Amino acid sequence: MRRANGQGSITKLKGIRRKPFLVRITVGWSETGKQIKKLLGYYPSQKEAHKALVEYLDNPYDLDLSNITFKAIYEKWSKIKYPKVSHSSILGYTSAFDSVEKLHSMKIRDIKARHLQEAIETCNKGYPTRRKIKYLFGQMYAYAMQNDIIMKDYSKYVDLGKNIKGSERVPFNSKEIEKLWQHLEDLEFIDTILMMIYTGFRIGELLELKISDIDLENRTITGGLKTQAGKGLLQIK
Repeated sequence: MRRANGQGSITKLKGIRRKPFLVRITVGWSETGKQIKKLLGYYPSQKEAHKALVEYLDNPYDLDLSNITFKAIYEKWSKIKYPKVSHSSILGYTSAFDSVEKLHSMKIRDIKARHLQEAIETCNKGYPTRRKIKYLFGQMYAYAMQNDIIMKDYSKYVDLGKNIKGSERVPFNSKEIEKLWQHLEDLEFIDTILMMIYTGFRIGELLELKISDIDLENRTITGGLKTQAGKGLLQIK
């Protein structure tokens, strides 16, 4: 299927193929005046092939980036993002990324709103994690658009669903805490539970503590908040 010189071409390949229509675009000219072409992609129908070619001609993009995957975008984005955020934020982003593994190998240009929605719905995570995943999507799509890799942000169409609250959390009472102390030596992780009770730290915050955060001489622990500048000082009684 011939088009005007320099506007690419659509070719139907022989044989039985799932995507028989090949689209190539002109990226330059040789010294002898011949077109230098690159593959744009394979498509199941002439209509889709024509649409892809027209979209490319209307908004040309770097073909070397057209095959970049969701995982590769995450890696490029995280190199810029992670030096600017706290370790706990990095853990949150990493967990969100790991929760949508089915997207990792997909080309970012092929991912539509339905793929993002399905990833959210099948991740088997609670509302806070789903919210973090959507936020990660938004960050990655913003990066991809800023670098002319994609033209549309599908992350804003993701629906998180209702925030169904779990059962109300009940703190340990004095008798229960006393019982924990009684079993400190014979049950695993009792010491960890007691540390969280007395410090108020969440498990992630407790695991992030370093030896340097604990000052036995002045009987203080530094930590518990998300940003380095905002860490709290806890007095050890």
